[in-house]
Amino acid sequence: MAEAAGCSAVKFQKRTPELCVPKAQRSVMRETPWGYISYMEYREKVEFGMEQYQEIDKFAREHDMIWFASAWDEPSVDFMEKSTPLLQNCLGHFDR
Repeated sequence: MAEAAGCSAVKFQKRTPELCVPKAQRSVMRETPWGYISYMEYREKVEFGMEQYQEIDKFAREHDMIWFASAWDEPSVDFMEKSTPLLQNCLGHFDR
């Protein structure tokens, strides 16, 4: 979709639901593509794991696109550093 729109870069977000979803919101029920589930269940379903980020990386490389992710918490930073060399380079760039 981003490629078809002419974008050259795509941003994702990585977060750990247990740390980022306020306790008061965790049990709030909502309608989702997976049915009527709690907000916490929803957040857990929409978070990408290693396999999804590997697919994103492969697609981006094949289509000469840049991708990166913002991490919302320390475990997400650790995850992205281990799984995404491009993010490490990007973080290093911003640290300069």
